[in-house]
Amino acid sequence: MSCPENRPEISTLLQGHAPDRSDPPVHDAADLLGQGQVALIVLGRETYRLRLTRNGKLILNK
Repeated sequence: MSCPENRPEISTLLQGHAPDRSDPPVHDAADLLGQGQVALIVLGRETYRLRLTRNGKLILNK
């Protein structure tokens, strides 16, 4: 997956926001997908498929 040059960095998105223990972790989808368009996510005994569509949207399926 190619990353557009104008994509905001995660640190920019969180700028001015003091992290709190109740805040959810932030993950860059590009890091999860790597060079592909699909990532597998395992939770317990279940495996989920995270897919990037042609329109740049993410879909999570069981």
